[in-house]
Parts: sequence; C-alpha cells; structure tokens
Amino acid sequence: CVPPPPPHEGCHQWYATLKMSNLHTDRAAHEIVSGMREVFTSGRTLPISWRDEQLSAASKMISDHRQRFVEAVQVSSGKPLNEVELGDIVLVEQELAMIKRSFRTWTKPTHVSTPFAAMTASSRIEKQPRGVTLIIGPFNFPFQLLINPLLAAISAGNVVVLKPSEQAPKLADLFAELIPKYFDADAVKVVLGGPPTVTALLAQRWDNIIFTGSERVGKIVAAAAARHLTPTVLELGGKCPVIIDKDAEPVDSIARKLLFGRLWNTGQACVAPEYILTPKSMVDPLAAALSTEIVKMYGDDPQSSSSFGRLISSSSAERISKLLVNHGGRVVTGGRVDVPDKYVAPTVIVEPRADSALMQEEVFGPVISLIGIDSVDTAIQYVNSKPMPLAMYLFTASQTTERRVLNEVRSGTACVNDTMLMFLNSELPFAGIGPSGHGATHGIAMFDSCSQARGVMTKGAGPLTRALDVQLLLRSAPYSNFKTHLSRWALLNVPVSLPPFYGYLACAALLGCAAVRAFLKETSFSEAASSVMLPLCCMLIGILVERFSPRHK
Repeated sequence: CVPPPPPHEGCHQWYATLKMSNLHTDRAAHEIVSGMREVFTSGRTLPISWRDEQLSAASKMISDHRQRFVEAVQVSSGKPLNEVELGDIVLVEQELAMIKRSFRTWTKPTHVSTPFAAMTASSRIEKQPRGVTLIIGPFNFPFQLLINPLLAAISAGNVVVLKPSEQAPKLADLFAELIPKYFDADAVKVVLGGPPTVTALLAQRWDNIIFTGSERVGKIVAAAAARHLTPTVLELGGKCPVIIDKDAEPVDSIARKLLFGRLWNTGQACVAPEYILTPKSMVDPLAAALSTEIVKMYGDDPQSSSSFGRLISSSSAERISKLLVNHGGRVVTGGRVDVPDKYVAPTVIVEPRADSALMQEEVFGPVISLIGIDSVDTAIQYVNSKPMPLAMYLFTASQTTERRVLNEVRSGTACVNDTMLMFLNSELPFAGIGPSGHGATHGIAMFDSCSQARGVMTKGAGPLTRALDVQLLLRSAPYSNFKTHLSRWALLNVPVSLPPFYGYLACAALLGCAAVRAFLKETSFSEAASSVMLPLCCMLIGILVERFSPRHK
C-alpha cells in the first residue's frame, strides 16, 4: 500500500472514546495504555465467556447498523455499493462466523508427546493472549482491515486500542460512536486522529501491534515496536506480478480475471496484480482482450459507470498521473486522469521501461502493465530480481510449471489461474514476506498472531509419581560416565511417545523398579551397588519398551 495523503480537513478532531482529548501528547497516550494494561492484568478478558460476549456484541453491532456502515464506507472511499458489501462487510461477517465457530477449539491446549526420560510428566502447548494490542487500520478496506484483526484479538483474550484510518472520517466517527456501546468499553477503545496521534501511540509500550499500510510507514511502526521488542504483524504492499505460461487458458478469460484483480476497489488493494509477464506472442492479443473487457465491464466511459469507483483522494490521482508520463511504453487504453474527481481511467500499458517510475513504484491504482518474455525461466528471473511481493499470480495448465514457479518464486501468498481469490478464504493465512510485511492474518493464523504459544510440562506431586521418577537418579549429581552414557542412550533410542498400552507397561515396570529399590535398601547391598542396580533396571525397562513399541518419527 502507498502512504496515505494528508489527513482530511474534517478529521482534525483528535480524541479517544474514553473521554480524553489532546491525544497528541505522549502523556495522554500513556494514560490510555496504562488503563488498558490494568484491565488486562486483572484477568477480565481471559474467560471464554467474556470473549464470546464480545464476539456476539460485534455480530449485533454489525446487524443493527449494517446500512450505516455501508454508507460510511461508501462515502469515505467512493467505492461502488457492490464492492463495499463484498469487500468490506461480507468478509467481516464471514470471518466473524468462522471465529465464533472455532475459537474455543483454538484456545484449548494442545497435548504433545513427552520424552521417556520425563515420562512421569505430561506436556502441552497453551495459547496465551499477548496483552495490550494496537490495531492501525488502512483507508482502502477501512471496515474489514480494522474489524477482522479486532475479532481475532478479542477471541484470543486481548485488550485492544483501535486506530481507524483518518482517510475514512465518517466511518472512523461511526466506530467511535458505536464500539463503546457494544463492546466492553474498558477493554476495546477507539482513538481517532492523524499522524500526530499515531506517533504518540507508537511511543508507548504495547504487547502487540497490527498494522496495514505502506512499506514506508511499516518501517516506522517496526522501528517504534523494536524499542520495546514488541511483536508486530505488518501487512504492507509491493508490486504483485502475474506470470502467464504459453499453454494457459484463452486470453479473454485471463483478461477478465486480471481486470477483476486490478480494478477491484479502483486498484487500491495491496494484493492487486501490478504487472503481467506474458509470452511475446500473447502481448498484443492480451492487450486487445483487456481493452475489450474494460468496455464490457464499464462501458465506453468508465467515469460515468456506477460500477467503477474513485481513488481515496485527489492527491492519489495526481500521484498516479505523474507515473503515466515518461514511462516509455505504449498506452493501449485509458490514461486519462481527472484529479478533482479523483478519477483515473482503467489503463493498459505495453512494455514500459523497467527503470521508469511506473515500474519501480507501487501504483495502487487502475493501471496495469504488460511485458513480453521469452519463457517462464525469464519470468522467474525477472520476478526474483525484484523485492518479494505480497502476492504472486500464475496462469498455466501445466502442473509441472505450477510447482516449479511456486518453488522458485517467493511471495506472501499465491493464486493459480485467477486473481485475489485467496484473500476470500479465511482458512488460508494471509501474510507478507520481506518488504511486503510479516506475520499472518485470517482465521487461525490471525488468532495465533494475537497469541503467545507457551510450552508447559507438568508432573504430579504424589507418592506414586515420586516412586516412578527413577530417572531423576540419572540426571542428578553426583555425575558419572555411566549415568551420562545411559541418559544419552535413553534420550536418543527410547521412543518419544508411546501407545497407551506400552505406557502402562512401562509404568508397571517402573513400579517393579521401585520395588527393587526398596528391596535393596532392606538388604545388605552397599550404597554403591544400589546406585548401579537401579539404573540397570531403568535400562532394561527402556529396552523392553523399545522392543515392543514403534519409534517416534
């Protein structure tokens, strides 16, 4: 994503819903974060019942005010109604349904195997909430990319501060009005404002920061987080490539799919395809097909079409207009810019220069470039010479080519024979790589990004456990070569996990070992002999278990 333009004039009302003003100051921001931390450390957000209540509140808020949210997004962004519904509202409803259905399972501890050397213990992985979480939303999908991280964060038991985009002021004001009414107002807060507000917030110590936006601002967020070693989830952007193989589907089908990805939200999507690498023989047919499909989708004048939206601001239109000059390519269709109307026509450019600003910067608008290549090898080399993208697209009928491209080209996400559809599947992690970001969103991946996996090993304190804990002798001083060799053998050769029957068998054998230990104490065996006999019994038990149970792979 590109850096947002300066804040809207009507949005210079920096305030928080917790009845604070003048959030420019670090002190006010510190008070917000301190209050949230007190709520979190009180344990209020840990119970499953609290999390379920917050998710139900989110569902009710959307249901009660759905039309207001639709109108606020549409007014703020200039999107067509269909794109607001499907790109913002429905994707939140889909994610919410999935989280409500699954978060209890995600929260449960995962029991894992325990080494034989610690077989009287049990092992598990617990999901802990990270704590006080800051979510900074973008302007391109201002509802979806703020609320979906919120849903994941509260389902994981965190407290959250939301910072909506100042470029969607009507929606931001609606969040400030409604969220305190529906959610736990002490645990979920909304802060409004522009860059000074974000600067004040980033100066605080957070337990997790989730940011969607430009690479430039992402670096600022990462640097601020690094001061406190705060984990971050950064969904940034870049130039997403398309590779077309010579045996791909017909060009008219490819063209329609490319235009869906490039022109959705007027090209203001971080996963939108930016440039197409296609066999040289297909460049002109594909360019013609793209021109034809644009007319089919939006008519002869896309500016008057109700299906074609506008950019977020006049400054965005002006920025793109500068990219459309001196690129050295051939404009097949489009190229017209109306800055006051925030309009850029759907534009197809053939063979722009590789060193032009058009090919060096993320366009973030309805412009797509075609570049002829000799082979898939050339395409792979071209893409790999650029920063790793957030998304990569491939059109091919060959499974061999598919596997090869996916193996050799690194990207945050990928889609084969279509564009952007992977973003619609909450079961798939959505993640950046390198300069396109890090951390993952969507479904359980987002839940895990809002959680800390804690490994826990538990042993009982009763007499039976102590009696079975004979391996304690092997790992305790005084040390000897015999103990070291026997411990090494047990760790490397005895199965890590056992079927239940053999676990019981081993326990029974250890009970026998305990009996031997008691016997040795009651006889005239010396202490030295006892210290040898007991480890030998442990070794025999290990051999028995190894003989009758499969090794852990």
